[in-house]
Amino acid sequence: MNKTKVESVANKNGLTIGCWNAKIDLLKPAQLKKVLAEIEYESSTDVDVAINRRKHVVEISFVDNEVDFNVLTKAEYIDRYGDERWAD
Repeated sequence: MNKTKVESVANKNGLTIGCWNAKIDLLKPAQLKKVLAEIEYESSTDVDVAINRRKHVVEISFVDNEVDFNVLTKAEYIDRYGDERWAD
């Protein structure tokens, strides 16, 4: 369901979906809206979202005319990149 919405926005911007993480289908509409908004900018970024009330990060990467999505839990993100994202 969410994949269809993401594909629609991507296609409107001349992009195709490359890598897809099924966890994106678990996003509630408000969380999905954050991801869709970032596709419009076509700039690789990380978006903070909540899945089942737990913090996750959607990594969005643009390569040529393709957009890739990866979802990490907060713990996975910290293991990979450090915790500066959540430092006050």
